[in-house]
Amino acid sequence: MENEEAMTGASNTGTVHGVPGDQVENVGLLDLRGASPEAMARLKVVRNVGLILVDAGQASALTNVRMENTGTIAEAHPDERILIGPSTDFNKAVLEGMEPGLRLTVIGIVTFDPDIPLPLLSEKFAFLRLIGVLIAPAGVQGALLGKMEHTGVAIILKASGPILKNIGAVRITTGYLSHMKPGTVFLNIGVARIDPEVTVGMISEKIIEYHNVGHTVGPTDVVQWLQVNAPTQLGAFQTHEEAAASSEEAAEGDE
Repeated sequence: MENEEAMTGASNTGTVHGVPGDQVENVGLLDLRGASPEAMARLKVVRNVGLILVDAGQASALTNVRMENTGTIAEAHPDERILIGPSTDFNKAVLEGMEPGLRLTVIGIVTFDPDIPLPLLSEKFAFLRLIGVLIAPAGVQGALLGKMEHTGVAIILKASGPILKNIGAVRITTGYLSHMKPGTVFLNIGVARIDPEVTVGMISEKIIEYHNVGHTVGPTDVVQWLQVNAPTQLGAFQTHEEAAASSEEAAEGDE
């Protein structure tokens, strides 16, 4: 085994361009486009990397590299741009300000608003590579047919109301709902805790679609209603009683 303590490289960063040393670890993206054969030969270990981008025909240079817990290795156009972030939103105004024929790789959450004309979408994107969550009306996937590569979860929006995303943690109270617009499309990708005082009527009055990719905790009747009506149920639903019981079990297990 190689002496990894003596190896140099990069770790714990969002993006690494080129070959910084013998090893690269704990990064979201390793962009090897433009790296020389000599530089590629120096790379020995790639560990915990989500996406590796290479030039056409360059992937064979990684044959002798030790790969541990790595994601996709993809050939990318030299002009392909990179975006890494928790959330990237596209609406009509944003697309109108973009140059046509964009090639883009995004790692994170991408949302396409319902107000986007599909011909505009097709005009602006020559190629879109997404590693993460796609949130979009059904027509978006059709408009980008042959132009999009997606690895991850897709949330298809049926309604055209305002979109509200929770990526971290949110407490849904009566006050929180009072400021929400009727017909809201609510996307829970984090943890949503619904107060005991919130009723099914309050939820249904404000939220036209509830997409649960994360963890939702709430009153029993609200949770049951969401389980019946939520179009996306990739996450977990728990009542307050179930959440409390789980916490007690976890506490007992730690003793």
